[in-house]
Amino acid sequence: MKSFSTFLLTILISGQIYADCSLDGFWVFPEKKEIRPNTIIVLEGHAMSQKIVASLNLDYPIYLESDGHIVKLIVLSTYKGMYGLTQAMLQPVQKLIPGTTYELKIGNLDKDERNLLTRLNFETNEMEPISWHVESEIDKLPPKLKMTPKLVDKRIMHYGCGPEIYAIFKLGVEDETEILVKTELVDITNGISTICYLSLSQPDTLKVGHGMCSGAFDFKPAHNYKIRFNLVDSCGNTAINWSEWIEFESSYMFNKE
Repeated sequence: MKSFSTFLLTILISGQIYADCSLDGFWVFPEKKEIRPNTIIVLEGHAMSQKIVASLNLDYPIYLESDGHIVKLIVLSTYKGMYGLTQAMLQPVQKLIPGTTYELKIGNLDKDERNLLTRLNFETNEMEPISWHVESEIDKLPPKLKMTPKLVDKRIMHYGCGPEIYAIFKLGVEDETEILVKTELVDITNGISTICYLSLSQPDTLKVGHGMCSGAFDFKPAHNYKIRFNLVDSCGNTAINWSEWIEFESSYMFNKE
């Protein structure tokens, strides 16, 4: 979701990096510290942490907690990425209380796994529990695409642990709260379809692919693809329509280094 450099920095600071590049860790949406009472949450697991995301509320109960008040999270859907990544979309069983700060918690984690359920505070450069402060206003407006998405670049960079490869798209979005881009990639060559949620790496830029060690999507040499997008905001409001399909050739055919 987020650019892999940010994820890697988080893991480096928390001390969770291995020589074989098997990075455990979580990424959580919304990223900002303020949410609305009708928020949704997306939990993304990398490498070995995928098993936790795939077993939420089976082996690993997940909930929000504030001063002993517990709000359970239900799993609305799960998505399996193509390169060491699994996502779960979650929703509180009740509206959150405005003015309250909730911490995200998962039961039955061991100490090392609990240490991974943190995120970097860029102001202090320290890892901290994942929490949100609830604002009073409820958002019910769907997000909008301000322009027709278009492919603007394809990149591949080779590293010691593996390649970083992305197809980069330009798409303008409009909404009151944070936005995820629901992305469906179809390998035209073999007919396989994959859906995952991505965040914008820059205000109008979406990177589709994977970093050195993990990511939602992957590309194969000499394959053709088609892709389309829809928008969902941090309150679960979804854009009315998907974008039109965009077809393109494999990124492996371009910018080899």
